[in-house]
Amino acid sequence: SNIAPDSLVAINRRLKSEARSAGATFEQLFSLAISESLVKQYTNAVNTYTAASQVAPTNPFVYLNRAVTQAEMIDFIASIDNAYQRISIESDPARQLHNRSTRIYNYDEAIEDINKAIKLYPDFAEAYYNRANLMAISGKLPEAYDDYTRAIELEPNMGEAYYNRGLVQIFMKDTRKGCMDLSKAGELGILSAYDILKQFHIAEHN
Repeated sequence: SNIAPDSLVAINRRLKSEARSAGATFEQLFSLAISESLVKQYTNAVNTYTAASQVAPTNPFVYLNRAVTQAEMIDFIASIDNAYQRISIESDPARQLHNRSTRIYNYDEAIEDINKAIKLYPDFAEAYYNRANLMAISGKLPEAYDDYTRAIELEPNMGEAYYNRGLVQIFMKDTRKGCMDLSKAGELGILSAYDILKQFHIAEHN
């Protein structure tokens, strides 16, 4: 968010006040949960998303957002002892695999929420991309590859999915196909892909 921290806190307080009534609408609960996540009240946010899911159980975005919040909560806990590098829904966790500690964090609940979102909205490319990210940082590379591939099938111009799939393939020792995906990611605007391709080119000639 590009909103100043003080403003976020004020927004959160207002939304909390509006949602206090027993008959809070889905929109009120959903907005409150987003604000709680942004001010790092992760447990509250998860609980509010759960309340929102009870009001609108067929809305896929409540499950997707709850999954993101659960992942961010794990990230926050892990960052306390520097055992894990920060991820977010927009990040490239496959790129961070080589920095991953030996400890594997459990994203099963977050993945299950994304499974629900996909069941409700099967053609939602971003859901497959987000699940792939969680699979990648969980060390489940074949599953991550499959989800990145599905995201690309649904959204052929998703450069981030090509980028991450390329890195996953490199980690799975398929460097040629991985570099092809990185090249495609570069064509789609992910300029950092070219830096990695240059590194491989230099390594091959040393």
